[in-house]
Amino acid sequence: MKKAGFTLIESCLVLLIASMVIAIGIFPQKQTVERHQEKIFYEELKNGFSYVAMKASVKGTPGQISFMVDEPQRIVFSCGQMSKSQRVIVKLPETIRFDEQKNVVCGISDKGSLTPATVRFSSSLTKTSYRLTLQLGFGAQYRITPVRSKN
Repeated sequence: MKKAGFTLIESCLVLLIASMVIAIGIFPQKQTVERHQEKIFYEELKNGFSYVAMKASVKGTPGQISFMVDEPQRIVFSCGQMSKSQRVIVKLPETIRFDEQKNVVCGISDKGSLTPATVRFSSSLTKTSYRLTLQLGFGAQYRITPVRSKN
């Protein structure tokens, strides 16, 4: 009597092919997620600068931008005597790290102009170092420029 069904070898072959297809799909997905996290970081950075400059000029109190190099690395935007819930905290994604050895604090006047400062950070995703330059001027002016590629 012949029984209907699959042999053990056929079942193992199907599982092997399915696991290979899944493995091929996971690696590009991880890189896509990391790229998206970096894009979100840059948008949050832009929004944080705008927020603190606006708060400083509207409240008429000085603010500050703190680049915190201790773990977890983050950027804290605050103005006057803001409570912790009113501060804007932007955490760096896993692919971005500050190159600085100590915290950098940049002041914002009550008119919204910045104290000049420069902060360097690196992206392991793009293998590039960047320089974030805080410039004098109203509205929290800043510029991010690539410095060099890592070898």
